[in-house]
Amino acid sequence: MKKLLILLFCLYWSNYLLNAQTPENDKNWELSSLNDDFLGSTVNTTLWNHRPDWSSCLNGACATPDSRSVDNSILNIIAKEQSCTCYDWDGTPHNKDYTIGDIISKQYFKYGYFEVKCKLPPLTTPTSSKGFSIAFWMFSANHDGVTHSEIDIFEIDCENHFHTANLHYKDNSGNEYHLRNPDLASWNDPHDFFGDFSIYRTFSCEWSPNIFNVYVDGELINSTNYENLDKLLPMQPWIGMMVPADGSPNQFGKTYDSNTAFPYELSVDFAKVYKLKMDCTDEITPAEGNGFNFSTFDYKVKKSFTISNTSLSSSDKVTLRATDFVQLNGDFEVPYGAEFCIFPTECHQQIIQ
Repeated sequence: MKKLLILLFCLYWSNYLLNAQTPENDKNWELSSLNDDFLGSTVNTTLWNHRPDWSSCLNGACATPDSRSVDNSILNIIAKEQSCTCYDWDGTPHNKDYTIGDIISKQYFKYGYFEVKCKLPPLTTPTSSKGFSIAFWMFSANHDGVTHSEIDIFEIDCENHFHTANLHYKDNSGNEYHLRNPDLASWNDPHDFFGDFSIYRTFSCEWSPNIFNVYVDGELINSTNYENLDKLLPMQPWIGMMVPADGSPNQFGKTYDSNTAFPYELSVDFAKVYKLKMDCTDEITPAEGNGFNFSTFDYKVKKSFTISNTSLSSSDKVTLRATDFVQLNGDFEVPYGAEFCIFPTECHQQIIQ
């Protein structure tokens, strides 16, 4: 009974301080294989493609590597109004009137913490950005009985800087789930909001087998423990634009007008993927946890903790993650100014393909 009570206590505190569970505040995270600060003079093509495998045609635009640039450690993704020809996987050509410079990870990831820092051009009156929308998202489909697997860490209507986030799942067994209604044009979700995205903001999500959290600047925006999170496919992180706007519901119902101005640029400061450090068979025993030293702890997901007779300093930010339980015995002090969170975490390994 004592362990059960402590587990309930842990769940209470993990939900209460959930907005702190980012790599900045949670040492259980470490950088994975995708970490780009755009320090070179060009896009790192060992990490990124400019097009998906199936086509260089993205909606009504051609995906071209010359519609992006790197200047002063900033990636610029550019939508241009110009004639071009793109090709499907089988060589079928298509003539288009626009080009874009998306970046698409060459690696597929399942689970982790996905983060990008970016900004849009300032809003103008009359608006010069009507019809543009941008996204940081992940996608895969038609594998292992899953017909649609998608995470939209953000989708933003550039005309008014309206922010949404979503998760989509559909399989051959008839299971279908959307974090919010996929109709971005007419459905208002309580987690959507207007913001100033003409300054650099950090957008991220945590995806594990039993939790999905969306953050903006480290603040929790939305969350779900949907039962099929573990069935989402490995997916490619993707940063880019929807061009041209055609008025469809998944483009906020917008089209270009006479005030829409090209080129339109999305500026990206960094893109990173993190993974949790796992040591799920290790138990911090009562003997090891007596007088526990948080400053020398390795901060990995453990099987369990039994901790007593210790305290944090006022500047500490400590997150303990365990698969089974965390038990606090004896004297344990969290002073004012310190952050302490206990987070139940399922043992899992990040999958990279």
